[in-house]
Amino acid sequence: ILSGLLNKNNKNADNDMTAIQLPFSEQVPTIFARTVPDQTFDSKNVVGFQLVYSKFEYDDALNDKFALGDFSLQLTEMSVY
Repeated sequence: ILSGLLNKNNKNADNDMTAIQLPFSEQVPTIFARTVPDQTFDSKNVVGFQLVYSKFEYDDALNDKFALGDFSLQLTEMSVY
């Protein structure tokens, strides 16, 4: 199973809603947060979508923005473009 991993800090100063676009062309094939060599993301073969708040980034690197504690995400709309 290949999945895309995203690490972008999109918080704004007022904690207002922010529109985020995640182009398929920027997704990186991974298996359990490890990049898959010599593979490209195939947008025609997407069978699932997952949002994860993790202390890990690609290839065992740590996410320096991760903090223990409560986390919430309000998703108001999702669409494909």
